Amino acid sequence: MGRGKPGPVQIVLVHKKAHSFELDEKALSGVLLQESIRDMDVVVVSVAGAFRKGKSFLLDFMLRYMHSQKEGGTSNWLGQEDEPLMGFSWRGGSDPETTGIQIWSEVFTVEKQDGKKVAVVLMDTQGAFDSQSTVKDCATIFALSTMTSSIQIYNLSQNIQEDDLQQLQLFTEYGRLAMDEIFLKPFQTLMFLVRDWSFPYEYPYGLEGGKNFLEKRLEVKTHQHEEIQNVRRHIHSCFTNVNCFLLPHPGLKVATSPGFDGRLKDIAAEFKEQLQQLIPIVLDRGQLLEKEINGSKVTCRGLLEYFKAYIKIYQGEDLPHPKSMLQATAEANNLAAVASAKDMYYNKMEQMCGGDKPYISPEILEEKHQQHRASALEHFQKIKKMGGKEFSLRYEAELEKEIGELFEHFAKHNKSKNIFSTFRTPAVIFSAIVALYLGSGLTGFVGLDVAAQLCNCVVGLLLIALLAWGYIRYSGQYRDLGVVIDTTADFVLEQAELELGDMIEIFRFGYQHWVIYVGDGYVVHLAPPSEIPGAGFASLMSTLTNKALVKKERLLDVVGKHRYRVNNKHDRKFPPLPSGKIVRAAEQLVGQEMLYKVTSENCEHFVTELRYGVARSDQVRDVLVGEEPKPGDLIEISRFGYWHWALYVGYGHVIHLAPPSEFAETGFSSLMSVVADKAMVRKEPLWAVVKGDDYRVNNKHDGKLPRRTVHQIIQEAESLVGKTMPYSVTSKNCEHFVTKLRYGVARSDQVELKPGDLIEIFRSCYQHWAIYVGDGKVVHLAPPCEHPMDGVASVLAALSDRAYVKKDWLEDVVRKDRYRVNNKHDETHPPLPVSKIVRQAQELVGREMPYNLTSHNCEHFVMELRYGVAMSDQRKPQAGDLIEIDRGLYKHWCVYVGDDYIVHLTGVTERPGLGSAASINGQAVVKKQLLKHVVGNCNYWVNNKHDKTLRVYPVPRIIARANKRVGEKRTYQVLAENCEHFANEMRYNTAISDQANHAMDVGIGAAIAAIAAIGFRILALFVGQR
Repeated sequence: MGRGKPGPVQIVLVHKKAHSFELDEKALSGVLLQESIRDMDVVVVSVAGAFRKGKSFLLDFMLRYMHSQKEGGTSNWLGQEDEPLMGFSWRGGSDPETTGIQIWSEVFTVEKQDGKKVAVVLMDTQGAFDSQSTVKDCATIFALSTMTSSIQIYNLSQNIQEDDLQQLQLFTEYGRLAMDEIFLKPFQTLMFLVRDWSFPYEYPYGLEGGKNFLEKRLEVKTHQHEEIQNVRRHIHSCFTNVNCFLLPHPGLKVATSPGFDGRLKDIAAEFKEQLQQLIPIVLDRGQLLEKEINGSKVTCRGLLEYFKAYIKIYQGEDLPHPKSMLQATAEANNLAAVASAKDMYYNKMEQMCGGDKPYISPEILEEKHQQHRASALEHFQKIKKMGGKEFSLRYEAELEKEIGELFEHFAKHNKSKNIFSTFRTPAVIFSAIVALYLGSGLTGFVGLDVAAQLCNCVVGLLLIALLAWGYIRYSGQYRDLGVVIDTTADFVLEQAELELGDMIEIFRFGYQHWVIYVGDGYVVHLAPPSEIPGAGFASLMSTLTNKALVKKERLLDVVGKHRYRVNNKHDRKFPPLPSGKIVRAAEQLVGQEMLYKVTSENCEHFVTELRYGVARSDQVRDVLVGEEPKPGDLIEISRFGYWHWALYVGYGHVIHLAPPSEFAETGFSSLMSVVADKAMVRKEPLWAVVKGDDYRVNNKHDGKLPRRTVHQIIQEAESLVGKTMPYSVTSKNCEHFVTKLRYGVARSDQVELKPGDLIEIFRSCYQHWAIYVGDGKVVHLAPPCEHPMDGVASVLAALSDRAYVKKDWLEDVVRKDRYRVNNKHDETHPPLPVSKIVRQAQELVGREMPYNLTSHNCEHFVMELRYGVAMSDQRKPQAGDLIEIDRGLYKHWCVYVGDDYIVHLTGVTERPGLGSAASINGQAVVKKQLLKHVVGNCNYWVNNKHDKTLRVYPVPRIIARANKRVGEKRTYQVLAENCEHFANEMRYNTAISDQANHAMDVGIGAAIAAIAAIGFRILALFVGQR
């Protein structure tokens, strides 16, 4: 197919040997996301059925009809008698022609009778039941086409057989589930197209004869199998419209001539006559049906989301359960709503400040952002979605996150249009040069020669910085150095713009820290009583200690490398106090230790009370999750590493199982109880138990277990207050305690252990796995070291390549970390008998075994014991991911491109395991290699760390860009073009490197120290001479 010429596009690829399917997302996006049609409602006409029955042949006549309608429409749309049939690939013979699923690259725009324009997509599918396809392959193709089409033509030969109806069983089951949730028929039109019909004397050709024949075939009879009876009973409840068309044989020349190329003169007149009736029934503008899901029209953009969701559930060895299909539909339904709302926001903002629109003030931009954000969220909420309100909440949160990222993009783009911002850095440097030059002259005039010389030195450095900035802007090289210069200039300028009493919001990772400006570059803020002012954990440390210290520090030291802004956001609601009073009150508090609570006395409360006299915090709204508790409700509190449970008894108080009194204020109730084996029932205020952690009402067993009356629950709970009770993680923990009170039955999802269960333990940066063998003990693969409590089991094993099989107490292995039972593969792999699992685990205890993160880690070990198959999901990167490899002195970076291959920038003469280090000589090449060969014995992990701040390219584009550069030779520069720059450029189209930034910071720091030392030496000599 020539470039720009319409033709079939393969969108679902078939891997015949593996009997698996792959969605070509790039190809599908190229068709469905065309600017002119992507937001139009879509009509999808699909033809499916057995192979070599003329599906592609039929679709080519549909193409003729659509082209005829496009050109104005004529009655002679069949074409000339001598015109060969072109379009989807087809041919005569016994071997299949189409594989997977194809769509026509030209999407036809049709104006319906009501004036609405819709996009029409024609879809061709692989023929079923050929010699190379399994039953599952055939069913998958049929299912994908049915789930995504609005008109499904079921192409059959001569008759409707029982096995033809069996193909529909999956959809009738799905339909019944869908009806229970959305009360609407999930599918639209199903047309049985019976080819080569040989009994026109019983049922005549065409739609009317087909209708009578279909009624006969769908008649339920007592001798039929129950599944076939169910299909017949429920088919009409799944499809809005079910009909049948009987089509005669096209003629002997069509069936027997190897040279037949679709010319009308070779086709039987009877067939052509019926064809002229059939095609308009399907494609006439009055008959077209837009694709609908959950009663809402699907756009071309939305159809892409549904394809992406459905292809995932058909990747297993078995056909998915109808519940999985319903789940995938709900996910795609919500994702399509997110895409629609996001696009609405983007278009409105683009009209206001995108492209060549002039610069607008940040205040107006923020106001418009809030307005369009609210409109987009309202649009999302109004769209009918499957899965219910709770299911949609995470998609709404994702939408808000993506809108926030888009706003940052628009804000940066708008800022770049500000003429002053373009010259912001040189203006600051030039002003500093002028000021220092005048200062040099003045100090020299009064006889302070040393001060004059220092001013001249700094002027020289600033001139170098100005020239470097100009060269970077001109050449595009050393961009990281340019960022350092720009950031420093911005900081200097913002210092000049700050006013006394301003509130400054600092964007930490995961939260905002607040400070108040008191002049001369200093701020006052509520910080933890620690000596780590630049650690960036101020608010977090205060949460753990419940105390914080009021400090006065330089703004630059508090900000560190984070982004910040002046944000006096309540000035319209509350009049600010006089700046002198604000500064005086802040200065008086410096050095005092104060109570710290995330919910009522955090750093934001502190600064707002100083500025307005009223304590306010918008962060707290995000901490309190769920509805207000009612007496008898169960409260789930998310601790660091586990969940604590309490029972709400009213008036702001809860009753819970807590450790003995000496541990009451530690915030580690459940953990300390594990150590003590005893716990006390306590009644405390809810806020005192929550301690600033996230919590929610979670009566999760209400639908499964009968609930006791509120009076019974609270009466029994009150009677237990003050008593000491036995505590066991596995049978008598805090969750068992509260569920026994509410339901009369002790339940805990955290630890319901049975021999043979797999235990997943959440370490700080990985998951450790063990297998439960009874009596509170587990067997696991651990490192050959004598430090079982150091929390680095898997890491040490990775470094040593060997590990020991150990049998330990569960509590000793878990330590302070969170854990859960996770027999995650039980649905796909039947577990071995429990006795065999435990016996094999016990026999391996004490043995030394090889350890490798990619093929022999702790998860592989336990999976092989339970299922007989070694599996691990921990180290499976996805195509397009960035891989960070720990070489010890440095980190090597590469791009994962699938099939265990990576692309990376490395040394021309690289020896195994050296990675980037081999490139320090200045020569480097882009290579494509197996991941395991590059990793060697080093530790590695997926690290897409800039996904939240930078725009991620689509996966196919990342892979294409990376593969295209394989073999390129480059000059390797640690600061400007290292392996991390390369990997980030592939994923984000932005070459950045935190390693280079760190190296540059160290270099600049060393240079400043050297200059200071030289200046001090000169001053010392000068003073000595005097």
